[in-house]
This record gives sequence, C-alpha cells and structure tokens, in this order.
Amino acid sequence: MAVARAPLFPAALLLAAVALLSTEANAQTTTWEFTKIADSTAELTSFSIPSINNTGQIAFVATFDDVALGQTVFRQEANGVLTIIADTSGPIASFSGDPHLNSSGLVTFTAKMDNDSFSVLCGNGGALVTIANTVTDALTSIDSKPFISDDAEGTVIVRAVRSADDARVILKGTGGTPATLLASTGTYDPVDVAGINGNGVVALEAKTLGGTVKGVYRTTDGVAVTPIAVTTDGFTAVEALDVNNNGTVVFFTETATGVGTLSVQTADSPPRAFAETPSPFNSFGPAAVAESGAVAFRGILESGLSGIFAGGTGLYEKAIGVNDPLLGSNITVLDTGPQAVTNTGRFVFRASRVNGTTGIYLATPSATDDGGGGGGAIDGVSVTLLLLANRWRRRPRRGPAPGGRFGA
Repeated sequence: MAVARAPLFPAALLLAAVALLSTEANAQTTTWEFTKIADSTAELTSFSIPSINNTGQIAFVATFDDVALGQTVFRQEANGVLTIIADTSGPIASFSGDPHLNSSGLVTFTAKMDNDSFSVLCGNGGALVTIANTVTDALTSIDSKPFISDDAEGTVIVRAVRSADDARVILKGTGGTPATLLASTGTYDPVDVAGINGNGVVALEAKTLGGTVKGVYRTTDGVAVTPIAVTTDGFTAVEALDVNNNGTVVFFTETATGVGTLSVQTADSPPRAFAETPSPFNSFGPAAVAESGAVAFRGILESGLSGIFAGGTGLYEKAIGVNDPLLGSNITVLDTGPQAVTNTGRFVFRASRVNGTTGIYLATPSATDDGGGGGGAIDGVSVTLLLLANRWRRRPRRGPAPGGRFGA
C-alpha cells in the first residue's frame, strides 16, 4: 500500500515485543476489533472497495438509496468526520471502480462526466484536478483503477487505450496533459497497474514478445523496466497486486502443476513466498502490503473457508471470514483490495451480512493471552505491529453519529 513510511519503532515497544516473544509466544493470539465506517442501514445502498492510509483516512464511493442524490466519494478522517471529495451534483454523472488515496489525503478516482466522457480526477475536498480525460486526451477508454503516489506532487497513474492507434498505455500526471509512461507500441504492452509508491516506483503487469510472455515488473521512468516474475520462469499466470513505499511488490504466480503463490519482492532481493495453493489455500483474491511488512489478503482455504487473512508475511491469521459474526450479523460476502492495510496491521474491507446490509468496516488487531478472533501464534514483527495498533485503540475512534446519515 503506497502510504507514508513508518517511523522507527520506539525502543520500549521493541523491548515489549521481545519480552512477549520470550515468555508467551506460544500463547500469543490476536483479537480483532471491528468498526463500522458506513453501511446500508440508512440512506446508502452500495459501496466501492475502500482504501486506507497510515494516518487512518479511508476513501470509498457510496451510492444513495435516493436516485436523485446519486453517488459520493467520501474520505473518512481518523476522528470519524466525513469529507465529501466529489459527488454527482455537478458535472459528474457517476463513479466507477475504487478510489485510492495517499498519505496527504489526496483521493483519486474515475468518473463518467455529464458529457459522456470519462475522467480520472483527484481532490482533497475542494476543487477537483483532472488527470486525464477520454476526449481531451484522445483516449478510447480509461481504467477505473487509478493510483496516487505519496510524493509531494501526488502523481497519479492509470491504464488507458489511446484512440489514435489503439495502443494500451500507462498515463502519469498531476494535472494538465498526462505523460505516457509505457505504451504497447514499444517493448512492453501494459496489461494492468498495481500501484505507485512515494518514490515513483510503479508495479505493473505487461506482455512482451508479441504477447507470448507475461510478467510482473517495476519501473519509475518506463525506460528501465525490471522483471519480478515472468511466465518464462515456469509460471502459467502472474499478477501484480500492490506496492509499498519500500518498493516491495506483492504478486501472485501459478505454475502448470497448479501451485499458486503469493510472494513479496523488494529491490534486488529474491522473491519470498508467504502463502500457497493447493495447500492450505485453494485460491487467492486481492492482497495489500504495508511498509512494516503487514499484509492483508483474501483467500479461500481447501476446507472452503473464505476470509481475509492478515498479519505479517512471516505469519498471519484469519482475521474475518464468511459466516463469521460481524457487529451482530453473520457475513455472506466480503472483499478487500490494494492499499487496504496500514503499518499497524489495521485493514479496511467491504462486507455483506445476513441482515441484508452492505458496508465498509475497519479491522484493528490487538495482542491477547487468552485467544481471540484469529487464533494462532504471531511472529515478532506482528507482535510489534499489534503493540503499535494498541496505541490507536486508546484513541477515540468515532464513526458517524447514531441516527445520522449512515444510521446507527
């Protein structure tokens, strides 16, 4: 998740983590606290997949029950206050895909305009900046998954198709005419984008050699393109999932024998696998990685259990799953995405419940000695993350007021 770099852990927390590991590591488990950000009990009916930054701001699109009210891109602040980033009361007709935000709270998203063109926009609660537009920038189409960097400029990247030659391109910009980072008229044919970090490192998927080879790559300028995993390495499928400010890319690979792997890779270090199919997992969904090494990913176990698993890349647990109770009603569907996890291990997700509601929720981990929501042992990195998470728990965290626009 492209969010602000984590500060060095305070010595007291590190010592506490060491103490926990030396005396109670075998009994260490995780309790997950779940907080409603917004749901469909009142005026809202549906939501995008949310994203979160390390300051606790959460971005999502909400659709109102009343068609006249349309849709709104919200950013919830760390204190629970909702900021309207954009809505459909002006030149915007609707929103598509999922918004993403950076450490400064800038939110980027894709919108259909009243003139039937599509734009990638960016805002902070005031005037919106146009990053790219299908008419102005001569594009046939533009993806609904733009990403924004944590650098001072807030650089946005998005995949699009150029109308002049049907070339697939990755566009990069902060406003005005966007630059082309990669185009399928060159060596790399961009298939998808997974994110951009604070140093301008872009994680992507691309095809080469006439489309016969597919790979996961990283680049900053579109000239030096570094492979992370390619199908010529013996994989039948590869997919870029997220990138953090350390340059760590989380990605998926699958072999002809059906072994699917979630791995992370940083700079020149070799890839490191942390979850595999066919055992214990049957399949994976989206995954996110923070600078601290915290991860959150969706997976389905061989047993059929579908859930979101979280912790560190060394060790993780099921945090929440389908059929688990969530604030009084069992879950029927849940999902998460890139930029969904913070340095303290908190993550955001979307869930539907048996009571017919859909909503956005925040999961906060804490260490306990007597069991909790996830169960299982936690490694040293995760214990430190949980200790840091407890500092967040001691802060008042308020959602919308009971009986307010998002209900009780």
